Amino acid sequence: MVSSGKNFTVKTLQVFLLILSLLAVYARYHYLPSGEYSGKYNLEKTALSAAQDIFPKAYGLREIYSFQGGFEVIGSEGAPLGYLLPNTVQDRDIEGYGGPLKLFIGLNGNLKIKGIAVVSHSESPSFFKRLYENSFFEIWNGLSINEALEKDVDSVSGATMSSLAVKKSVRKTLSRLSRNEFVSKGKKTDFYEIVGIALFLVFSLLSFLGIKFFSGKRFFLLLASIVILGFMSETFLSLVWISNRARGEGGVFSPVFIIAFLAVSLSFFFGRNYYCGYICPYGALQEVCSRLPFKKKKLSKDALRFWHTARRIYIFIIFFALLMWSDIDLVYTEPFAAFSFPSAPLAVVLLALIFLGVSLFVPRFWCNFLCPTGQIMELFSKKVFKVPENAGKDN
Repeated sequence: MVSSGKNFTVKTLQVFLLILSLLAVYARYHYLPSGEYSGKYNLEKTALSAAQDIFPKAYGLREIYSFQGGFEVIGSEGAPLGYLLPNTVQDRDIEGYGGPLKLFIGLNGNLKIKGIAVVSHSESPSFFKRLYENSFFEIWNGLSINEALEKDVDSVSGATMSSLAVKKSVRKTLSRLSRNEFVSKGKKTDFYEIVGIALFLVFSLLSFLGIKFFSGKRFFLLLASIVILGFMSETFLSLVWISNRARGEGGVFSPVFIIAFLAVSLSFFFGRNYYCGYICPYGALQEVCSRLPFKKKKLSKDALRFWHTARRIYIFIIFFALLMWSDIDLVYTEPFAAFSFPSAPLAVVLLALIFLGVSLFVPRFWCNFLCPTGQIMELFSKKVFKVPENAGKDN
């Protein structure tokens, strides 16, 4: 009885700390200045100067939140001209001959590159001047984000280090942008994607409710999740999506929001983690891997205790990093962006492959012992989703 009371106290404390961390992140994004600049005024002043270099008719800026430090560029009559997006503090490791540089990339309303403006650098003026003389910054103009990422750009002779720094900064910013919710606003959701997602949700809901015919087709549910939510539509919950919502971004009627609403509601009322067990495409991919004929390893009590502690530590490290540093790219904290292959970051793809390999021997290792998004979803359910012992069989 004492042990039961102690466990309840520990779980209550964990839930309290997690909620406190989420509130802190919310406050971080809403009330503290972002980016590497000392204040919002300096950021907007610098950005407006860059905007006027790229958009001659630029009159003002309107902040957008789905891309850190980004702005919508406004003309004198209030009409939108395009978007202005910066490289970030994460790019400080990218240096030219003299050090790091700061730049903005301008996109038109169709999300094609309008121009690039460098607002500060530490390069030798004579070297950097050669980039302008060779129209180096105009090479990407008119290209879509994916076209720019695929373009092979030659360095300028006599300014090789500076050229490489610009190329790496542009590529890194565009790569981050290609995975961002901001980009999805520029494309319409395909009709077949919507139908596929809707049919999948009906399938998963009926399976969750225990309807015999559907619950006996779990393998097909897993495949549908991988194909439809994973590779086809890239529709899933993640820390990136949650942080964007904390900043007020994302449509209320978007597929991801609807999935989040269903996941929270069903988990709360039925006491089971609906999302992790019946929706998540990466969890489904792990479970399919676990069905392959490899000898499964049973973790010892000490190992289980270690990994259950590690998962708490991992999520608190992420929240702490968000509070301490202004521009953490959350996409690297989870393997979900690997579904965006081949545009996904190599590090994320490797992370996904590693835990798929582990799942051959320990089913759903990422889900059970690390996943930050899964831990957040657990807050709304009374018990954590657990893969049944007969997971390799339809039942």
